[in-house]
Amino acid sequence: MGLLVPTDFDLRTIENGDEREVVRRLVDGLTDGWLIFPNVTFRSHRAHEIDVVLVHEEQGVVHLEVKGHRVYVQAGEWFGIQGKMKPQPFSQAKTNAYALRDELKKRWPGVFDHFPVRYAVAFPNTTEVRGDLPPDIKRSQLFLAPNLEDIQHAIEMFVAESRPGARFTVEQMNGIIEYLKPDAEFTWDPEARIRMHHQRMEALCASQVRALERLDANRRVVVTGGAGSGKTRLALGWARRALIGRDERVLVTCFNEPLADQIKFHLDGYENVVVGAFLSIARTFEGMPHLDEPPDMSSEEASTFWNETVIGHLHLNWPKITEKFGTIIIDEAQDFSPAWIAQLESLLDEEGPRRLMMVADSGQEIFSRGFRVPKTEDGWTLCELVNNCRNSHQIARLLRTLLGGAPSPEIGPETIGMSFDEVTTESVVSVVKSILDRQPDDGSELLAPLGSTAVIVPSVKLRDTLRHELGLGSWDERDSKIVCETERRLKGTEFDTVILVDPEFRMDDRALYIGISRAINQLFVVGSHELGERLRFVNQR
Repeated sequence: MGLLVPTDFDLRTIENGDEREVVRRLVDGLTDGWLIFPNVTFRSHRAHEIDVVLVHEEQGVVHLEVKGHRVYVQAGEWFGIQGKMKPQPFSQAKTNAYALRDELKKRWPGVFDHFPVRYAVAFPNTTEVRGDLPPDIKRSQLFLAPNLEDIQHAIEMFVAESRPGARFTVEQMNGIIEYLKPDAEFTWDPEARIRMHHQRMEALCASQVRALERLDANRRVVVTGGAGSGKTRLALGWARRALIGRDERVLVTCFNEPLADQIKFHLDGYENVVVGAFLSIARTFEGMPHLDEPPDMSSEEASTFWNETVIGHLHLNWPKITEKFGTIIIDEAQDFSPAWIAQLESLLDEEGPRRLMMVADSGQEIFSRGFRVPKTEDGWTLCELVNNCRNSHQIARLLRTLLGGAPSPEIGPETIGMSFDEVTTESVVSVVKSILDRQPDDGSELLAPLGSTAVIVPSVKLRDTLRHELGLGSWDERDSKIVCETERRLKGTEFDTVILVDPEFRMDDRALYIGISRAINQLFVVGSHELGERLRFVNQR
């Protein structure tokens, strides 16, 4: 939702019904990066009144006049039912827009020289304009009734056709707010926006997941959903219901350690629950013979140990396990082979509810272990989580448009920042360093706190280089260093800020989908020209 300034502004005080309806559409249809100022008055050499002023820290200022007439164009002039409109709507909008720009330039010399003057006119009662538009007016400057149905798209198309401006600093944003509404108790606070993003997305995710928690009335359940759709939240909900409501013994497992760590964090304090990454936790089950993990393994040795030695050990000794559970929950089940799932199901207590619950996303299947979504005729209850409730608006749109991600709610919170830097293998370290070194007072994007920022890379070699050169850390060092890991390692986790680094364009679409979908509020992409083309940050050759 767009943000009204002041926040307690009563739309009923707008006497003109057409203006009131347009403001309501703006509030309901814009992302929360847009500030909406109704009924702005100011003075230059004369008094001015603008129906609506929109302000965005990256897109600048948009001046919007509202005309309730049903209009048409004749010989380059605008007419309504009662004849030629006086003043002409776009002349009025242009005059007010330049007057406000000049007043802002006086307040901040040099700042508004770099911002385009954007003005448009809303015609909420006109569905189509008859006649040719005047040559100085673009179609995107007209917000007709159909455009108001999807006002976010209309604004994006309008802004895209004018030259970009420099980003406002926090000081400039608050100065503009003070000038437009001097009595408003409103402060532009990027850190508060991040907190608000979390609250809104948490509420959206909770409402989507809540109904599916009751699927645990069934014995075998699979819920599918794209990245950020709330699968882990649902798994946690199932676990809590089994632990609190039914006092069952519960196993919650997944494939990778970072996701297991996050699940442990959320279930900390609960008794009678076992949580862990499958290949690690399975080695600790009662009856399973002990298998030591060799110290100081090379990457190749580690791969052999986990993919061959451990799997073979578990397969050979699984019948010896004596541990039993009432409910078993598998997160990221697409990482599991059918044999692993069958082995886990064998640990269900014959005298208990024998409940096996799984969540999965085939779009994140990177190990090709043969997982297939089970069929209803085999006794499974199937359901789907539809919406992406993790990623903010622009990140979710990129995932949806280019990489097959889940659709986001109609208007989710706006992305704090999303950018692309083209690099080579020689320049990648310095560019990543420059991003990490950016300061909030220079107008650049604010980085999230230490524990909620991740650098995601396609290879162990690049990971080790960035860790060494920039002092980045592993997942296990996340409390003291910015995490730098491969997208496989971080699958299932999430961060406020993600810096995706791929100077040789080694990531395929699945890897990009996994890496980008880790980002909640901010996304920096650092990579080759070809990567920029694939993600449409740069024009294709």
